Amino acid sequence: MEEILEVLEKNSRYKDEDIALMTGKTVEEVRDAIRDYEEK
Repeated sequence: MEEILEVLEKNSRYKDEDIALMTGKTVEEVRDAIRDYEEK
């Protein structure tokens, strides 16, 4: 999950699909993680 945050810190304009490719996660995992971060 921290991997996703690191990508977003570098460029918050990446699309969920791009983040998924960069981190090896599914798009759904990326969206769930971002949603969790936003709720905190």
